[in-house]
Amino acid sequence: MMNKKVSIGLIILLFVIWMVVSLTLPPKLIASSSDGKFDAVYTVSHSLKETWAGQVEWEESDGVIVNLSFYENDIQLTGDIMTHPIEMDQSNSYEFAFLGAEPNPTSVYTLRISVEEEGKTHEEILTFKPRKRLFVLPALD
Repeated sequence: MMNKKVSIGLIILLFVIWMVVSLTLPPKLIASSSDGKFDAVYTVSHSLKETWAGQVEWEESDGVIVNLSFYENDIQLTGDIMTHPIEMDQSNSYEFAFLGAEPNPTSVYTLRISVEEEGKTHEEILTFKPRKRLFVLPALD
């Protein structure tokens, strides 16, 4: 009887510690386009090395992504005009940042995506917002 109470107490204690540790970690950044066509996330890619990565996903479309750039306070961090544009009907995601740094909580992060559809180019600007992470498992890829 006593062992059962101790076991349950330890499980609850570990659960609370896991939640508190998760809440102290920096939030991941998420963004969506106004039309819902693009979704992006910038989060930890490897916990021990403290590296971050960004991934953008989109609905299948006939367009071509010709430029994809990641910015911090309007200063370009990654991206350039692509030598091999991304055919949006061939793939539905792209990694726009790898081996990135932890985001600064006072900075504004944006992802600018230039899409060419039917001979016309338009730009989508996604603004990232922080989202707290609960019950985080270490990413050790």
